[in-house]
Amino acid sequence: MPSPFTLARRAVSALTALNGVDGAATDTERTAMLAWPGWGPLAPAFDHRDDTAWAAIREQLDEIVDARAFAVAADVVDTSFYTSPAVVDAIFDLLRATGFTGGRVLEPGCGSGNFMSRTPRDLTIDWTGVELDPTAAAFARTLNPDATIYGAPLQKVSLRSGSFHAVVGNVPFARGHVYDSVHGSASSLHEYFFLRALDAVMPGGYVIAVASRHLIDGEHGLDSIGAVADLVAAVRLPSDTFDGTSVVADIVILRKLSREGKRTQSWTQPTHEVPVNSWSHRGLPRTAALPHTIVTGAHTTTISGRWTAHLDCIAGTPEATGFYAAPVAVRTSNPARSITRAVAAACAFIVPTDYTADAGSQPIDVVLTDEAGRKEGSFHLVDGKVHQIVAGVLTATARASAELISLIPLRDAALELIALESNPDHADHTIDPVREAALALYRAHTKKFGPLNAGTMITGKPDPETGEATLTWRRPTMGGFRKDPDYVAVLALENFDQDTGAAEPAAILLHRIGRRPPTDRRHRRRRSAGHHPLRRARRPPGPCPRTPGPPRRQRGARRSRRPGLPRPRPARRRRQPPRLPLRQRPREARPGARRCRPGRVIRQERRRA
Repeated sequence: MPSPFTLARRAVSALTALNGVDGAATDTERTAMLAWPGWGPLAPAFDHRDDTAWAAIREQLDEIVDARAFAVAADVVDTSFYTSPAVVDAIFDLLRATGFTGGRVLEPGCGSGNFMSRTPRDLTIDWTGVELDPTAAAFARTLNPDATIYGAPLQKVSLRSGSFHAVVGNVPFARGHVYDSVHGSASSLHEYFFLRALDAVMPGGYVIAVASRHLIDGEHGLDSIGAVADLVAAVRLPSDTFDGTSVVADIVILRKLSREGKRTQSWTQPTHEVPVNSWSHRGLPRTAALPHTIVTGAHTTTISGRWTAHLDCIAGTPEATGFYAAPVAVRTSNPARSITRAVAAACAFIVPTDYTADAGSQPIDVVLTDEAGRKEGSFHLVDGKVHQIVAGVLTATARASAELISLIPLRDAALELIALESNPDHADHTIDPVREAALALYRAHTKKFGPLNAGTMITGKPDPETGEATLTWRRPTMGGFRKDPDYVAVLALENFDQDTGAAEPAAILLHRIGRRPPTDRRHRRRRSAGHHPLRRARRPPGPCPRTPGPPRRQRGARRSRRPGLPRPRPARRRRQPPRLPLRQRPREARPGARRCRPGRVIRQERRRA
């Protein structure tokens, strides 16, 4: 593996070649740009430490990269490790095994376009890529001028469902919730990428991409994906596959369900029954996943049980490292040969797909955004003038009202606030400034133009069945803002009463609404164990809520605080009389005696006499 400084110098040379391109890239410039390893090897340059070597590289980056691109690179530096040529060729071999010979292929998170640049000559592919990093997107456009590259986050790019024949790539690995107003939210970034890829691919099509090993080894990694696709096979890559990191990754082969919902034979998770460790359910077995155990010397770890029957799909020898952060490693002396052997074993599980059956009926992929990720029909302010995205092109609006100019920044603030509130892990101090800015924009707009949801109740013709008049709430055009695809998000910022006309800010403008419940973490821990133990809730400190008032000592303490009253003496505890031995007690007081009236006891004694 090259040293970090070698990869860093290679990255700087690639950036220099990119800035020097004028028109079509020369062979020398293309060779330098193809060696771009991503921002990951340059991570020490983003850490402002007193290191002479990295400080020099940081100064070179300041001269080559502008401020916006440098800020984006600082956000993606932890996940920017691009795919090696051996892995790219392996994915194309797997794609051929599905029966693919050409068509429309999507690469979400395309980076600098390694897959596009290494397209085999026997495959005719119409490429579409999505990349957040503007520097990587510039590499991809320069190296692949015939491809369609959208430099925007995947959350802001709309792709028509089922419009691609296949999806390949290397999705970013990162934790954290991802919110999408159309496709919902996902628990991790790589899970969101796979869900979007499965939505964009045709029914019965394949998604073949590099993913974190936790997607398969995790307990719930494939829960949401398994509802729309089958895990046909996978290839576990060696630890040193990616330059600059020793992470263990997998090539995941997913097949989307057919139109009829038919499933493909997939790798299933073996299970076994284990006893429940709970006093309320003791002895009752529950079903749990059966992992595959790896023992290396004194270290032991586990991976998914799906690998137990498919160890030949691991490109090397799995080992237990003993490290908590990276407990598994895959060792091999020849990574290229091991990957080729594992890919050949995985191809045996792939079921070919008839791409010609749905190729003609599938519509052409329509991306309802421009290259910057702005939605079709949305309004934007450029140098103080209103523009609208029309057919993917930013077009100036001839006449823009003052109300429209006021609503555009309010919409941007609303969308940013909703995106932050959708993640309960965000701290309050990161959301409060955005909330205050959105509230200020809302109050300024309503003070000048009135409530957002104002309108007129229109009485229409009577209903032929009920005979009652139809009522319709007609809203004004808001200066044309109702044509914006996100105008409903702006209307949701207000609580409006149509009867009285009273309007007030919505709760999201006043306080936090996306907070995680306090007991959620404990509930998820119990639920993951497979049972809910019935435990008595702990009483909060203080007096019992069922008692009408505080205890006597607290009452006396309160009276002692009143002026003029002496401090009360604590009440003496009465001494209980000594208990008689059992033989000296009356019969009715002995254990087991029947409780009855005294007269009845006397009558019983007389009968015995």
